[in-house]
Amino acid sequence: MAGTTRDTGEKATVPLRMIVTSRAAYYADGISLKPCNWVKVDGPAGHTMNCNLSSGGEIIGLNDPNDGSQLPSILYGGDGTSYGTGPYLPTLDENGFTWFLVRGENPSLPHAASELLVVTVNVTDENDDSNTATKYPTFQDYSDANPQNDPNQHLVGYDYTTGAPADGVTPCCLYVQADSASWGVVRVTVTAGSATVVGSPPEHPHWNDVNLQSDGCATILLVDTNAESVKFTIGLPKAPGTDQLGPFTLDFLSFSE
Repeated sequence: MAGTTRDTGEKATVPLRMIVTSRAAYYADGISLKPCNWVKVDGPAGHTMNCNLSSGGEIIGLNDPNDGSQLPSILYGGDGTSYGTGPYLPTLDENGFTWFLVRGENPSLPHAASELLVVTVNVTDENDDSNTATKYPTFQDYSDANPQNDPNQHLVGYDYTTGAPADGVTPCCLYVQADSASWGVVRVTVTAGSATVVGSPPEHPHWNDVNLQSDGCATILLVDTNAESVKFTIGLPKAPGTDQLGPFTLDFLSFSE
């Protein structure tokens, strides 16, 4: 990072900083959605990080956590190698960054739909165990997209994360469930803010139609280069009578926040 001095000795001159998104839905086998919270770590370039979680969470990283050239595009699908609760030992790239994902397990005991699971993420510099960072991302159930059981509303559930760094790379993720793949696409539209939809064409970067998977689900990624609140809507443009949902609000942050 420009203007930052990095020590070549054993101790770090760069304090670890970490941003973790929150509010991902619980992970479940059997559906195409792989909800997760994204973790971005900033620290001394070339140093190895020791990453660990509290119970209830699962680290998803790379097959080779030291190959920085794969980050972060390989993780866009929300899939990857499971490292359980850790340790996960990536090496920070030449810019002092690494990324990984955190999944949340659905609690085995009954819980209220609004109840959050809080997981502790701890990252420590193996060259200097006093250089550490801790965050507390949350997980939750999908929100009901049709609480009134309207037969014309074909959106079933949704979830979205918030709090990604405004680096133009690390996403806030939207997860959408429709009652059928026959509706073809889900449309996401940024109605306020400068965030762009990953995969959208240059002529309309702030909205896109994303294909529904065979189970009627879709994952949409938003990125931003400005630290700001962003509003967006979701809808099924090919489903007559289905109401558009939103606007919803999520945030992109700077590392100083």
